[in-house]
Amino acid sequence: MDLMQITKNENGDWPTLEEWPTVEADVTCRTPGCPVEGVTYRITMYRNADGVLRAHCGRCNTPNDDIIEVPHG
Repeated sequence: MDLMQITKNENGDWPTLEEWPTVEADVTCRTPGCPVEGVTYRITMYRNADGVLRAHCGRCNTPNDDIIEVPHG
């Protein structure tokens, strides 16, 4: 399922969690003073219906915008 296929079905329901597409991404916290500032983690993220990847740092809980999707293969 790619981004263009993330739509509600004929009943108006979104795909189930098991059907929802995921992406691999490298995420780096850039918050000054955070214990993991500058550390990059590769994580699996659910793709949002609007195509925007969103994350929060697991240590300082700051919204994170340094997210780079890792291409497949």
